[in-house]
Amino acid sequence: LEIEQWEGVESNYLGEVKKVAWSGFFLEKCSVDLSWLPSTIEEFNMNSCKFSGTIDFLSLPEALEVLTLSNNEISGTVDLISAHLPSRLRHMWFASNQLHGSVNLTQLPQRIEILSLSNNKFVGSIDLTRFPKAFEKLWIARNHLSGSLVLDQLPRSMHTLNLSRNDFEGTIDLLHLPEGLVNLDLSRNRLSGEVQVLPRYGQNIYVSRNQISQITYVKTERMVGQPLLHI
Repeated sequence: LEIEQWEGVESNYLGEVKKVAWSGFFLEKCSVDLSWLPSTIEEFNMNSCKFSGTIDFLSLPEALEVLTLSNNEISGTVDLISAHLPSRLRHMWFASNQLHGSVNLTQLPQRIEILSLSNNKFVGSIDLTRFPKAFEKLWIARNHLSGSLVLDQLPRSMHTLNLSRNDFEGTIDLLHLPEGLVNLDLSRNRLSGEVQVLPRYGQNIYVSRNQISQITYVKTERMVGQPLLHI
């Protein structure tokens, strides 16, 4: 069979492969060389396939927009530098693998919106001050990340930020969060000190299982409700 006739493969009228959806497709441990992906592919989903081995990020096709490899057994480090990734990349899903090493969030592709890295083995500190303007969601919970957190320079487009179950420490500034940030999960870290929060309707903030001494709501002239603060 030609590749466009394979199960889970979608092509356009020219026969160009645009999408491969193999979620849960492989029941036994396997490895895949992503350098063989068609140059025209825009979405590749190999979620929950017992996929092992490492990823050569430099070999990813330039047309790729969505890469989903969560719930596998992928090892090695993750290369998030824009010069090494497809410029059109918008979504990257790598949760629940065996990835390790540090995480550089300062040179992401300019079009990226979603990055999922939870439940791996990442270590070290992270810089949250230089996301692309269109960035929306970051999940990087359940790792071994540490250091302090700077939360006052998140992009206006940020909707979800989950940093729970790590080893972050120190005080945090929650007075300068983006208005569109709906979900912020900082639970189960080692954050400390007093926390001040601006009342903002519809916002969910999770800070339980830390060492925070006091939480204060700061009243403003423009009251916009009260966040759901989970302590």
